[in-house]
Amino acid sequence: MLALILTVIAERDSVAVNEVPLAKIRYELDDPAVLHQTLNDHCPPQPDPADTDWYFTAPKWPQDRTASVPVQQRRAWAMANAQGPETYPRWIPASHRPIEYADAHMESFYHRSVDVLSSTVDKPLLAECGGIARMSTVEITGGVYDGACGRVYGPVWGRDDDARAVTTPASYKVSYEYQSVLIPAELVRPST
Repeated sequence: MLALILTVIAERDSVAVNEVPLAKIRYELDDPAVLHQTLNDHCPPQPDPADTDWYFTAPKWPQDRTASVPVQQRRAWAMANAQGPETYPRWIPASHRPIEYADAHMESFYHRSVDVLSSTVDKPLLAECGGIARMSTVEITGGVYDGACGRVYGPVWGRDDDARAVTTPASYKVSYEYQSVLIPAELVRPST
């Protein structure tokens, strides 16, 4: 997915792929639905409309859903459902059978891929701008949660829509008492 995003940005901005800044990649990752459409528009059309979706690569499940599932498909299911790679269900659980598995799996895979790529790109961007890294313990210094401590789930980036790039964190998603709260960046500081 990163290669496709780099290609789209490089062609749109008329720059070399190795010159695309991380801030522009992160901007594209902010809206997965728009990114999905952009990547689909960029891919050449295929004869079968189902194949024009760039991430649709898994074959449809056989009609007999009670049959044993091949190992690679079990691994994909386990990973897409946040289970460890050594957790391989012998069959897809009954709760998943009414849904067309390949469609549900690919959508889940796509959104998880965006999440993983976003957090990967966030790390150097946060270091570059002096932001607070994910999972850092922080203290909230104002507002409703003044004095509370929590952990950073991630930044919410400021956006420059003209440059199509993110700027600095405008706020942070912070875990506080088993909930995720959005706190303006100026009210969050690393805990000592």
